[in-house]
Amino acid sequence: MSDEKKEGFQEETRELTDAEKRRAELFEKTKGELEGQGYEMKELTCSIVKANTLGILYAAILAAPFIIAYFCMKLPLPGEDTSWQPFVMMLLFVVSIVVHELIHGITWGLGIKGGFKENIEFGFIVQALTPYCTCKVPMKKSCYIIGSLMPCTILGIIPCILALVFGNLFFLIFGALGILAGGGDILVTLMILTYKSKGKKDQLYLDHPTKIGLALFER
Repeated sequence: MSDEKKEGFQEETRELTDAEKRRAELFEKTKGELEGQGYEMKELTCSIVKANTLGILYAAILAAPFIIAYFCMKLPLPGEDTSWQPFVMMLLFVVSIVVHELIHGITWGLGIKGGFKENIEFGFIVQALTPYCTCKVPMKKSCYIIGSLMPCTILGIIPCILALVFGNLFFLIFGALGILAGGGDILVTLMILTYKSKGKKDQLYLDHPTKIGLALFER
C-alpha cells in the first residue's frame, strides 16, 4: 500500500467526533438535495500530511519576500533587552490560533444566508492537533475564497507589511507565523483556483465534514 493510500486509510478509519457525525449526516442530506437539482459533486480534498507539507511550503514561499525585504532594507534587529519577546510572541501566537478560526467564521458568516450563528461551527481534531472552523451550508466561490484567505491576510500579510513600514522585527516574526498558520487555507484556495470546471458556471462550495478541503457542486 502506498504512503498516500495509507494516509487516506488512517483518516477514513479514525473515530469521528459527534459533531463530525452530525455534519456528515447534514452533508449527505445537502448533497442529495443539490444532486436532485442537477448538480454534480467533485471532492477537492487532501490528506492531513499533504495539507501540512504543501501548506507550509506554499506559506513559506509567500512569507519569504517579506523576510528577504526586511533584511535587504537593513531594518532594525532586536535590541539588548529582548528576553520578554519570546514569551509575548508565544502568547500572541496561541491567541491568534483562536482568532484565526474566528475570522474564518465571521467572514463566511457575512456572505451566507442564515449568517454566523446558524451555520458556522468550531472544533478541534485531536489526532491532528488541529483546530478548525467549518460552514454547514454551500457558498459561492468568492465567499469561500475570501473567507479562507482572510485570516492569513489579517494576521500574516498585514503585520509583515507593517514590519517593513515601521522597521519592526516583532511584527515580521508574528506576521510570518500568521502566514504559516494559513498554509492549509492557501493550499485549499489553490485547489479551487486550479480546478478546471469544464465550462460549468453554476458552482457551490461546501466544506467537507470529515476531510481537509471541500466538495464542489456544479451544473
